[in-house]
Amino acid sequence: MMHRTIATTGAATLAFALLALACNEATISPGVQQDLTPPTISIDKTSQGASGDTVDVADISVQLEGAVEDIGDTTFTTAVTSASFIIDLAFPTNTVAGGYLYITAQAIDGNNNGATALDSIWIVNEDALTVTLDSTGDMLLLPSDTTFYDTLTIPTGAPDGAFTVRGFATDSALRRQQSTPATVTIQSAANDNEPPQVVFHIGFRVEVDDSITVNATDPSGIALIGWEARDLLGLQIGGDSTTLAGNLTDVTQMWTLGFNFTSLPVPVVVTAFAADAVGNRGTATTSSAPP
Repeated sequence: MMHRTIATTGAATLAFALLALACNEATISPGVQQDLTPPTISIDKTSQGASGDTVDVADISVQLEGAVEDIGDTTFTTAVTSASFIIDLAFPTNTVAGGYLYITAQAIDGNNNGATALDSIWIVNEDALTVTLDSTGDMLLLPSDTTFYDTLTIPTGAPDGAFTVRGFATDSALRRQQSTPATVTIQSAANDNEPPQVVFHIGFRVEVDDSITVNATDPSGIALIGWEARDLLGLQIGGDSTTLAGNLTDVTQMWTLGFNFTSLPVPVVVTAFAADAVGNRGTATTSSAPP
């Protein structure tokens, strides 16, 4: 198998030849001959030609699959006993092509006898793959836009300090790349005195069955997240909450408001809240009425 390297800093060309030979007549009656034998076809990855034989080659076709997808063919309008059909593949700068290129070639002679040849080329492109870590630590594979999500679990009792996380990916061409490392800091829950950061989304004017979305983040993990609504006298008229295991540092939860007002409009004050795994509580408050 032949290996070719495609540079990512400039265009590259890969060429190979399809060699077809028509041959072998068979006598069926005195003075009359008919070709019953299919032509010979081969794939020459060194792009060299071939010598001829008898009877004519009418058509050569090729199909490429894998690293490059393409179809090509050529039809001969005059009788030829051998032909070399050159396939040139031009790869542009910064191409991501790589891996196996499967070649299927077919030749048909003037009597519709056909033959097929199969081969493959391995294209090496070491610089095409890019891997990065986004701001939340998820691994993003470019440019094929494949995203891998995972949750990093810190063992109980892990000491305070920092460690690094690095993303990696291997594509179908067996090219492997790594991202630049991201630094993650471990903070013991016993030393955490900071409340969770809480934000929520709700319109200034809402329907009684609209929704509210609350997001809370905390290095010690979110153990409780929720919201409550009070009227202008301070009476609670709605709310809900969810209790969690405290092993996720970033939690988003959505609820339906479910207000049961008999007359409208009604001004309310909405407060979202969250508590971390060691009991620190954070809140965010706004009013549903325009400022």
